[in-house]
Amino acid sequence: MMNDNTYWYDFGEGYGNSPVASIAGLLSYRYIRLFCKPAAATINNISDLRKYEKQNCFINHFIRMENLEQDFINALLACNISISEKQKNNIFSMQKTNASSRRNNASYYYNQESIELVKKRESIIIKKFSYQEPER
Repeated sequence: MMNDNTYWYDFGEGYGNSPVASIAGLLSYRYIRLFCKPAAATINNISDLRKYEKQNCFINHFIRMENLEQDFINALLACNISISEKQKNNIFSMQKTNASSRRNNASYYYNQESIELVKKRESIIIKKFSYQEPER
């Protein structure tokens, strides 16, 4: 539904009126809106959008939930904040809370057609974060 142009105007955040809607999905649009500074740009295709993101993203380090501990440590180090081995070990040994209780892996929710659709429409964030398609 998110990738069906019939619904693009229902999200209430400007997606349907954006030039991004015709070339990228809602999640890529949200990523661009949240993490890139506004700039005068002509965006006609995915190549233009990639160039825009590369030139205007103002985030130096992303910390992703799926790699929370290591991303956090990498961000600290990249900001020249030293961290001891004991502190690293404490971070990695902390008990996880509010973990997903999803019974099925990601491939359960996708068929090949939906995998291809997401791969095409969300290629900006898929490539940016090296996401892999669900194993079949």
